[in-house]
Amino acid sequence: MSIPEKDFFTLPEIVQRWHPCGVDDATLLKLAVEDLLVFSVYIRDLGSHQTIRETPEGRITSTQEVAFSFRAQGYSRPQLQFLKSDDARRILESQPNERVAVSGHYSLPSRTKESGLGYGKSPYFSRSDLLVSRLERDRFEREHQLRVRPRWPARTWMWLSDQANQRVLTMLSGWIVAITSAVWTYMRA
Repeated sequence: MSIPEKDFFTLPEIVQRWHPCGVDDATLLKLAVEDLLVFSVYIRDLGSHQTIRETPEGRITSTQEVAFSFRAQGYSRPQLQFLKSDDARRILESQPNERVAVSGHYSLPSRTKESGLGYGKSPYFSRSDLLVSRLERDRFEREHQLRVRPRWPARTWMWLSDQANQRVLTMLSGWIVAITSAVWTYMRA
C-alpha cells in the first residue's frame, strides 16, 4: 500500500525538491515578487478554544476565544487558502520573530474576486506558515519545465555512494568475482 501524496508542501520541502534546478530561499522570494508561484496557508478552523501558557516567571495565563459561525447549510470552506503575491512577499521578507497580517486570501489559486475571503480582524502569518499546494507545484514544474529528478548517471552515483547500499554492493561484487572466475576457469580448460 502506498501513502497518497500530500495536498501541500512546506517551503523547505519545495526548496529540497527544486534544489537541483537552482532554487533556494532567495529564488522563492523572487517567485513571490514576480507572482510566478502562488503561495498558500493552511487555515485551521478551531472554533471556540482555550490556550493556557506558563510564562518564564511561573505565571499561568489563559486565553479563551469564542468563534461564531453563521454559514449556510452545506457550506464548506477549503482549509488551504491562497495568498496574493504581495502578501506572500511580505511574509517571506519578515524577520524570524515577526508575523504579518493578511487581510484577505482566496479559496482558488486563480485568486479572483469571487474566491476571495476577507476578515474584520486580519490573521497573522509567519514564514513557517507558507505552503505550496500540490496542484500549484505541479503547474509550476510543468509550465517552467523543471527537471526535478537528476539524470540517470547522477542517480546511479548517488545509489552507489549511499552507505545503505554497501552490503548489497559487496554481495554483488562477490558474485561477479565468482562468476568471472568460473567463466575464466571454464575457458582455460
